[in-house]
Order: sequence, then C-alpha cells, then structure tokens
Amino acid sequence: MQPLTQPGYSTDHSLSRRWTAVVFAVAVIINLVLAGLAVGWRAHGYRLAPALTPSAWVGEAAPSMPELRGRAVLVAFFRCRDEDAAWLLNRLAAWDSHYGRVGLQVIAVHLPEVDLDRDRRSIAALVGRHPSFPIAMDGDLTCARRYGVQTSPVLVIVDRQGRIRHLFEEVTRSGDVEQALWALLAEGAP
Repeated sequence: MQPLTQPGYSTDHSLSRRWTAVVFAVAVIINLVLAGLAVGWRAHGYRLAPALTPSAWVGEAAPSMPELRGRAVLVAFFRCRDEDAAWLLNRLAAWDSHYGRVGLQVIAVHLPEVDLDRDRRSIAALVGRHPSFPIAMDGDLTCARRYGVQTSPVLVIVDRQGRIRHLFEEVTRSGDVEQALWALLAEGAP
C-alpha cells in the first residue's frame, strides 16, 4: 500500500531538511559576523567622534571635528578639582608640544563640579595665561554626554579619519596613552 500524498508534494523530507539546515547555517554565520563587527566596533571605538560644542572656550576655539580630519586628536576631559589636574594639564602641554609637529591636535574639555568651576577666569588661572591648546568649558556637560564620559580624567584618542580609537579612563600613568599616540601617529596621513 502506498502512502497518501497530495499531488505535487513529495514525501521526501530530506531536501527540505537540507534547505532548512542551509538557511539556519547562513543565519547563524550572518549573526556571528554582525555580532563580531559590533563587538569590534565597540571594543576599538570605531565610531565618529561627536562634535565639541562647549558653552565657552579658554583661549582660542578648537577647529571642528570635520576640520580636524587628517590630524589625530586627543580630547582630554578633566575637572580642575581632580587631584591630578595639574599633572594632566602638564602632560597635555608636553604632548601638544612634542606631537603637534607630526599631526596631533590636543583639546581639553573642563567638566565643572561647582558653580565656581563654570567661571572661565578661574580655569584660565589654573592652566596659565596662554594655554598651548584649546580648552572647552563644558558647563552643561553636553560634550561629556556625547562622548559617554561619566568620570574624569578621561582621554579620548581620535584617528585621522575622525573615528574614536582609544578611550582611557581615570588616567594616572601616561605610558599606555603615549603608546597609543605613537601607534596612531605612525599610521601616517590617510
């Protein structure tokens, strides 16, 4: 006795099982690739650096991120009341002096803690009369939110294409930052 089947349908399910397996395998591979890209994107920070739109600047305003394409950028978020603020500002000045000649733009972003910290004159007094790099006054913390900064100090290194490549939180040693700067600047211009 032959099994009952509808016309046009086969009882051979091996072909449909194979197609199901192939579709499932392709879906798994696509998901793994996309997940890997997403993890790599987050782990390496390959997203475009947001615009810096502070409430004021100490000294000269920095060029916009699109204007900085072709240069590496070090964005340093700090609070003047951090115990390492003076050390960080000295390091930034040294990096600006040393690496500025080979394509690094240093930009500091001050994050206020109290109303006194919102006064541009008090920050100017901390950094000296003529800082060698632009300092943004992030009075409403817009810049910090755009970069996802929740603590300080935080150093963000942006590559020549305008993508965030490194983020260092609560920096107390400069060796890792220096290595990241060397590696990025050694990549050369786009």
